[in-house]
Amino acid sequence: MSKAIERLKIILKKINFIEDIISEQGNITKALEDEKNSRAAIMMHLTSIAEQFN
Repeated sequence: MSKAIERLKIILKKINFIEDIISEQGNITKALEDEKNSRAAIMMHLTSIAEQFN
């Protein structure tokens, strides 16, 4: 597969992880307020998504 398709798959996977974290916490506000776990995980996945554009 092309690199672009592989990058899109990684981005989709990370978005799904973020959605799962939000669902586990109940909503985005609660997820972001959980600085110890959820917020850090969301930020990690967003960073990973951003790296796909470099």
